[in-house]
Amino acid sequence: MASKLNPKTGKRKKTGGRAAGTPNKATAAREKEIAASGVTPLQYMLGIMRDEAQPKERRDDMARAAAPYCHPRMNTVDHSGSIELGRMEDELDRLEGKVVVVV
Repeated sequence: MASKLNPKTGKRKKTGGRAAGTPNKATAAREKEIAASGVTPLQYMLGIMRDEAQPKERRDDMARAAAPYCHPRMNTVDHSGSIELGRMEDELDRLEGKVVVVV
């Protein structure tokens, strides 16, 4: 019985079922239908976006709709740190090579 336990969690290992990454029947059928049509929704959106004969508003809408599939979102940056700034005159003197003694 000990050989069937996951060493990290101490729980039983999963047995049976679909292997990871294998699509279910609905997903497989949808992908097969899309492949048979010859054009994916993303390809359609990009085609409209690149077609200069289309109105600018429609092209912009297609670009916004396709962007999440083409470009990852930027992560937020935490700006909670602080910066220690000295006196501007002291920094200028240091850069000009003058010796400044602060007491």
